[in-house]
Amino acid sequence: MSLASLLTRSQWGIDAPLVHVEVHLGAGLPAFQLVGMADTGVRESRERVRAAIEHCGLRFPAGRLTVNLAPAEFPKEGGHYDLPLALGILAAADEFDSTALQDVEFYGELALDGTLRADAGLLVAAVRAAEAGHRLVVPRDSLPTVLAVPGLVAAGAGHLGEVLDHCRGTARLEFRQRGSAVPAPPPRLPELAEVQ
Repeated sequence: MSLASLLTRSQWGIDAPLVHVEVHLGAGLPAFQLVGMADTGVRESRERVRAAIEHCGLRFPAGRLTVNLAPAEFPKEGGHYDLPLALGILAAADEFDSTALQDVEFYGELALDGTLRADAGLLVAAVRAAEAGHRLVVPRDSLPTVLAVPGLVAAGAGHLGEVLDHCRGTARLEFRQRGSAVPAPPPRLPELAEVQ
């Protein structure tokens, strides 16, 4: 497949409109073009995504990559586009079939090693996703926040590899609803800043 599409949402005031992350992998000299009113933070995701994919033991696809964040009528900002971008690139490179994920929204900033970082701005997106009947995949640390939304079904992941295994069907993320038990966060360690 040379074309893939995944879902996420943007922050637009107090709303969170749906964004289609469309990825086309074509022939030609290697290039990575990002369109759809992406701000600097989103454009910088190209390097985070490339490193995260390679850290998962996969080869970043050679060829001309075009990513469209649709609709283009409002600006896109933030690091939470990293996860759907990475998955869209891998789906366009035939690592898995994205057509089975049309009711799932993806959020998460990627560290260079593929670790998913928490995002504090997901609550409005979670409300809109629940209204649309979509499931969410978020960083594991953000899961307790989004599960506060009634009717939402969400799963947390700690690494790009976990989400990729889920998309391939080789492992499954555990989707939960409000009231489901959420694993306790790791114990807080003392900080040097507290020493007086």
